[in-house]
Amino acid sequence: GNPKGYDEITHLEAVGRTLAGVAPWLSLPDDDTEEGKLRKQMREEVLKGLKNAVDPNSPDKLNFTKQPQPIVDAAYLVHAFLRFSTLILLLQPSVKPFVIVVVNELSMPVSQFIIVFAHLTNCGISQL
Repeated sequence: GNPKGYDEITHLEAVGRTLAGVAPWLSLPDDDTEEGKLRKQMREEVLKGLKNAVDPNSPDKLNFTKQPQPIVDAAYLVHAFLRFSTLILLLQPSVKPFVIVVVNELSMPVSQFIIVFAHLTNCGISQL
């Protein structure tokens, strides 16, 4: 079985790592090809998902505070913003402050390994 509390951290991990991977593709310009149309649709869905991920009233809000693991996973999410620098600009104006707040809510680092991710996250926040 999974360790206790594992189910509380897997969603942010999946979102962060996936977005970090597809961010360069999502940042490409729209075009009329089948892939371009799919990319535009995926970008719109990512924006809706990010809105829900950081909305404190959403049932889809991701865990940024329980256990130390979200420090690592939030770094991947911030990495996506760094790889697709205009993504933050595409968010609704009301969403950006929530992104900054939830990333700033992260727990304090507990090991040298985690400190690297915490610093990556802080560098990313400075770019938002």
